[in-house]
Amino acid sequence: VKVLVLNDTRITWKQLEILKPHFPSLEELHYCDNETTEIPQSDLVIANWSKLKVLNLLNNKLTWSSIALLQTLPW
Repeated sequence: VKVLVLNDTRITWKQLEILKPHFPSLEELHYCDNETTEIPQSDLVIANWSKLKVLNLLNNKLTWSSIALLQTLPW
């Protein structure tokens, strides 16, 4: 699986952590409209998807600190 669409599913970042090993080749993650407010630094799941090229977080309620945390990603 290269594209995973989890829009409007209300899945949490903790649940994404559980899914991560099942999608090692993930290139696109669409995680829109989930009302997510924070990305805990210890759970920065997306950093472990080394092939990820697209991260779509539209229409979530992320805090500025969570948005700033995205700067630490290697890509």
